Amino acid sequence: MQKRSIVKNLFDGNIEEDFIFPFPTQSEEERENLDFLIDSLRKFAKEKINPKKLEEEGKISWEILNALGEMGIFGMIIPEEYEGFGMSQWAYNRVMEEMAKIDASLATMLGAHESIGVKPLLLYGNEEQKRKFLPSIAKGEKIAAFCLTEASAGSDPSSIKTKAKISDDGKYLILDGSKLFVTNGSFRGIYTVFAKLEDTDEKKDSFIALLVPGDLEGISISKEEEKLGIKASSTVEITFENVKVPKENLIGEIGKGLKIALEALDWGRLGLAAGCVGGAKELLRISSEYSRERVQFGSPISDFELIKKKLSRIAFLTYAADSMVYLTAGISERDDVDFSLESAICKTFASEILWESVNEALQVAGGYGYTKDYPYEKYLRDARINTIFEGTNEIQRLFIALYGIRGVGEYLKQMGRALKSPFTSIGILKDFAYKEIKKRIAPEKLKGIPSPLKREANMVSQYTQALSIWTERVLKRYGKKIIEKEYILERLADVAIYLYGMLATLSKTDSIIKEKSLENSSYEIMLCKAFFFEARKQIRHRISYLNRNIDDFWSEISKNIIKGKTIS
Repeated sequence: MQKRSIVKNLFDGNIEEDFIFPFPTQSEEERENLDFLIDSLRKFAKEKINPKKLEEEGKISWEILNALGEMGIFGMIIPEEYEGFGMSQWAYNRVMEEMAKIDASLATMLGAHESIGVKPLLLYGNEEQKRKFLPSIAKGEKIAAFCLTEASAGSDPSSIKTKAKISDDGKYLILDGSKLFVTNGSFRGIYTVFAKLEDTDEKKDSFIALLVPGDLEGISISKEEEKLGIKASSTVEITFENVKVPKENLIGEIGKGLKIALEALDWGRLGLAAGCVGGAKELLRISSEYSRERVQFGSPISDFELIKKKLSRIAFLTYAADSMVYLTAGISERDDVDFSLESAICKTFASEILWESVNEALQVAGGYGYTKDYPYEKYLRDARINTIFEGTNEIQRLFIALYGIRGVGEYLKQMGRALKSPFTSIGILKDFAYKEIKKRIAPEKLKGIPSPLKREANMVSQYTQALSIWTERVLKRYGKKIIEKEYILERLADVAIYLYGMLATLSKTDSIIKEKSLENSSYEIMLCKAFFFEARKQIRHRISYLNRNIDDFWSEISKNIIKGKTIS
């Protein structure tokens, strides 16, 4: 079964309306359980967690970890039969939000454990592996970690050097290599390690995923990395020297390791985006509070328009990011959906709006925001990693564009072949003509949108049409060389990012209106309209630069810089 993708279809001019409307919701039973869990977490955090102390000590104590384990935090997405809660991705995202509000290091630890550390086992592990490992992971007795990055394999995981070979007796896989930037590595819990299996027949190495208990002989851990932010989270290098891993710890099939890693990262990016949304919401709360209390020229600074602009900007961007994250959470567990593009978009957009929110909130606080007595400088340092984590945003944009245009590229190839034999390809040519007419004359319209948002709905149709038309144009212009045209790909990706944000925000606002009534939804309608105004500006800017730009200048200037020229 070929899986559907909302974003991939946008590149082809189609809107997957049945996936987008109505906005996803939770079951009443899960909502009650989630409310209880979050309430327990808030109470514990208020009494026992001091973010400043965490940062000063540079670690998360086992007292905190054990308490979180008792609450069930480490087993939220693990099924009940393995002693977890069996919660949905929606519920997990809400807890990630809350954890990020408490402390970014805690959110980082949880994301590494549950978003990516345990996900390969959940997705591809066999029943014996799940029964053996999941209960201790769900209780937090074993903290999970994801071991992929190496010195020579950052954004290109396929180039990893870590090797595994079958032992002489056939019972073990002997693991050798090292992994960098392993979050949760110092806990020596359960590592999901990606390696290449050395084939005894001297054929090409095969990518594999292994469950490696942290107490096996031959594992050495470096001292903690000294980081700019998220200082309480564990980040280490792990070296494996002749580590004997039981052969039954192999996850999935030989040769499927890269697929397993990339799928886990799809879930990881979504959890990371939820944490960014939580951070932005907390920044909105504290900067709003500060603006009411800070008085200048006889008035609270919240009365001044340039402060109002900053607060409203944080609000509508966060509202959009929240909409994107929870729309994606809703579709992520459907068997007929490929949500990799949507997850990449959520990670990219949410991490960047968090960074912008930190900047705006610190500016609202003025000089106080630059001091350690206030939380803004810590937020700034902690937030910076998110545009790098789990694939830099530059890599995400290239993935969004290249994967998004792939279907259009294949269709154009098919059309090229059909034009060479028109009499035997009448059906294909008719289909092409119909699609072209529909794309240019009758773009897809959204149905059933409340009257205050009709203009926004039409805007989505207009820019979906524009994305499709420009995708075809750049593919016809550059052909196979499009893979090298990163300036162009970035612009296409940004159009897709804002389009997805428009759809998600429209869907969420539509559901709120239908739940609360038009009269009681004025705030959300304003947030939606404000985001659309911003998205429209950003999309028009990107599209205008697809044709007329100074890309050649950028390349030539950088060549001069690389040769050693600076600014005199």
